[in-house]
Amino acid sequence: MGKQQSPANGIEVKVMSKYKLYYFPGRWRGEVIRMVFAVADVPFEDIRVPIEEWNTKKEEMFSGQMPELHFDGVCLPESRAIYRYVAKEHGLFGKSNLEAAKIDAVCCVMEEFMWHILTVIFPPVEGIKENLRHQFQNKICGATTEKLENILQKYNPGGNFFIGDKITLADIVFFFIFHDLVHLVCSCKVAACLTEHPTLRKIYENCIADPNLATWLNQRPEIVEGYSTS
Repeated sequence: MGKQQSPANGIEVKVMSKYKLYYFPGRWRGEVIRMVFAVADVPFEDIRVPIEEWNTKKEEMFSGQMPELHFDGVCLPESRAIYRYVAKEHGLFGKSNLEAAKIDAVCCVMEEFMWHILTVIFPPVEGIKENLRHQFQNKICGATTEKLENILQKYNPGGNFFIGDKITLADIVFFFIFHDLVHLVCSCKVAACLTEHPTLRKIYENCIADPNLATWLNQRPEIVEGYSTS
């Protein structure tokens, strides 16, 4: 949020920043940011740049890449930096430094998991995609959910969310990857390994039940053809 001094009494008051998020018409690096804005009920301008316009738009980007968030004269690049900033600004990053660190721990696990999904979709060498897919479904997915369940049991046993009593960035990142990405490399939208962990499934369902996130999921634009992995 920006700051503005009241002319009447000289007291600084916070005013809502006007956010502009630039990203392609896909979901990979931009959707967690959009979800954080949605859950926090913070308006933002969702600017989706078609690939054919990117060379022109690139000159306007501070970093020469997207996503990039513009507000109050600031240009903030890098998806992780953006969604962490927005979550901290709008009450989705815990109530203390320790809770924030625990949220970061969950996000780190999920970001590594996302890297494995990307590796299956874009294998480093030809001819190994099916082997990578098999390893993901039969080893990596299970190892990740087991790690997440251990974190949950340590930090918030019996809880409805990973940290504390309300949805945070940790839950949003977890939800995004299982809701929007896992089905790209597995045969079902929510991987079978998640159904074997009812405590994690409960967090997933609690995210869907969040009214602001539910509204976003119902109203967000469909993925434009050719952008399902961007």
